[in-house]
Amino acid sequence: MAGATVQAAAGIAALVWALFQRPSSAGPIDKAVRTGKASRSGITGIRRPGGRGRGSATAERTGEASGKKSVSGIDYSN
Repeated sequence: MAGATVQAAAGIAALVWALFQRPSSAGPIDKAVRTGKASRSGITGIRRPGGRGRGSATAERTGEASGKKSVSGIDYSN
């Protein structure tokens, strides 16, 4: 009787664990938060040239961008 109780508890725990697992993402998760200042073609954030890469990319409170071709946030350009 005690063995069956332990086995049932282990089965329920495994089921609960499986239900709370996140599905695997399609790629890496890139995140940039509170970055510095970009100048002279610099970037504060994430660069994915030509939109390459998989997965999510988020940029929050990125720094100030000044100067030609400077980027603040996410850069998908070539």
